[in-house]
Amino acid sequence: MIGHKETPGLGDRIETRKSNWVTEFEGRSLGNPAPREWNVKKNGGVFDQFTGATITPRAVVKAVQKSLIYFRQHQQIIQAQLNKPPSGHGPAVTPGDLTDESLSVEQP
Repeated sequence: MIGHKETPGLGDRIETRKSNWVTEFEGRSLGNPAPREWNVKKNGGVFDQFTGATITPRAVVKAVQKSLIYFRQHQQIIQAQLNKPPSGHGPAVTPGDLTDESLSVEQP
């Protein structure tokens, strides 16, 4: 998590200094859990939500899943870029450059 504007005491539990909730993603992959279970428990998934704050955990779960799908679909390109020596030309891509449209991918 690089930043958020969540309500203190509710959605801010996505921060590791407030809760260990994000550690639920450790060891996960696109097949673990099954695609339909990539949701909060309230919606039939395997991930916990917070009392009084379901929207934030639901959004984070979906963002992590979309990121895994994006990586799988673009793994060769990403790895090639990571292995390239820095050119010193052009702007670096920052998390702020990423939009919902740039991350939209079709479900497998």
